[in-house]
Amino acid sequence: MGESQQAFYERLAQVFKQETKGRLDTLRQLLNDTELTESPQTASGKLLPLQLEVHSLKGAARSVERHDIEMLCQDAETLLIHARERESALSTEVLLGLCELIDYLDRVVLQSSSNPVDIASNSLHLKLNALVVASSRAHALPGKSLN
Repeated sequence: MGESQQAFYERLAQVFKQETKGRLDTLRQLLNDTELTESPQTASGKLLPLQLEVHSLKGAARSVERHDIEMLCQDAETLLIHARERESALSTEVLLGLCELIDYLDRVVLQSSSNPVDIASNSLHLKLNALVVASSRAHALPGKSLN
C-alpha cells in the first residue's frame, strides 16, 4: 500500500472512530426511549430510527474493513427488522443484547482495542444470533417463509 493510500486509510479509520462515538450515543438514547411497558405498536414505531442507526454503523464498519463490527450490526439489524415487521416491542433479552453490543463497540472502537476479532466478539455474535433465531421462531407466521 502506497503512502497516500495508507494516509487515506488512517484518516478513514479516524473518521470511523469519531462517527462511531456519535452513533453509539444516539443508539443509547434511542434504547433509553424504547420502554418495555409501551404497547407493541408504539414501541414498534420507535424501532425504525434504531434500525437505521445500526444499519449506518454496519456500512461504516464495512468501509474500514471491521468485519467483526459489521457482523454484529447485521445481527442487531435483523432483530430490529423482525420486531418492526411483527409490530412487537423488544423483549428484555433483546434490549440487553443491544446494550451489550453498544458496550462492546465502545470498548473495541473508542478505546482502540487492537484485536478486531476476539472471543468477546464471537460470544456476542452467538448471543445475538441466538436471539435472531428465537425471534424468528417465536413470531413466525403460518405459511410465510422467513428467508
